[in-house]
Amino acid sequence: MLKSTLKKVIVSAALAALLAVSAFASQKHTVAAGDTVSSVAAKYNVTTEAVLSANKMSADDILDIGKVLIIPASGRSGNVTNKSRAAMVTVHTNTENVILRKGPSKSSEKAAVLAKFVDCRVIERVNDDWAKVSVGGTTGYIFRGLLSSGPAPEYDSADSKEKVSEKSAAEKSVSESRNVVGTALSCRGSRYRRGGTGKGGFDCSGFTSYVFAQHGIKLPRTSSAQSKVGTPVSKSDLQPGDLVFFNTRGRGVSHVAIYIGNGNIVHASSVRTGVKVDSLSSAYYKSRYHSARRVK
Repeated sequence: MLKSTLKKVIVSAALAALLAVSAFASQKHTVAAGDTVSSVAAKYNVTTEAVLSANKMSADDILDIGKVLIIPASGRSGNVTNKSRAAMVTVHTNTENVILRKGPSKSSEKAAVLAKFVDCRVIERVNDDWAKVSVGGTTGYIFRGLLSSGPAPEYDSADSKEKVSEKSAAEKSVSESRNVVGTALSCRGSRYRRGGTGKGGFDCSGFTSYVFAQHGIKLPRTSSAQSKVGTPVSKSDLQPGDLVFFNTRGRGVSHVAIYIGNGNIVHASSVRTGVKVDSLSSAYYKSRYHSARRVK
């Protein structure tokens, strides 16, 4: 009897230990069309930073459809937990025209320019000078002297309400740009079809028209006409979601793409390749670059 009872206790303990281990085990997720790191993280109730860390990715990396992501357990200890705790800290910009950079250096490329009173979520304090933060889904680095503790203040004065409005507009702008890029990347692999404006096939301007239409923005039908909307942007100030134009025929604008960051574009390229990602620094596109526009 004692032997039988002891056996049951051992089995129960082993089962409990197995369940405890399972609760902290990582999972796997296969990337589907429309997935982003943040949407995958939300699905599994973990932080975006935890997913990036577990897969040795940066915020600018592109998710390829079919890629298998490791999803760390929400209770995992170590760096992921530490970053999750850091991500709970909210600070705000304390001056106008704060530059969110892609690296912790004043020489690093700009990711965005923020207004005063924009809330930022701290991911990591890199050193005494720089903080790694997330703003509206965009990750980057801000000089710590330009940040103040806590959420931005909400005041009743007309001037302060204007500043709070600027903050909301800046956060919305960054978020919308990321959403446009996500929609564009979800179309990779779609075939090229002259005159096409839907997932059955796109030409270059049909592709950009389709992507922006998903976010309530109506663009003209041709690449030449699209090159006249929005505001002009220099090549050095390109941000994700900007329209980029090329002269491929020697007669002005004849091709359009969407800038996705890190020097890359996504576009309906040709009958042979369909919708794909290319580098702006490639010889072909570098020599045919024409201009860029920002559409809101």
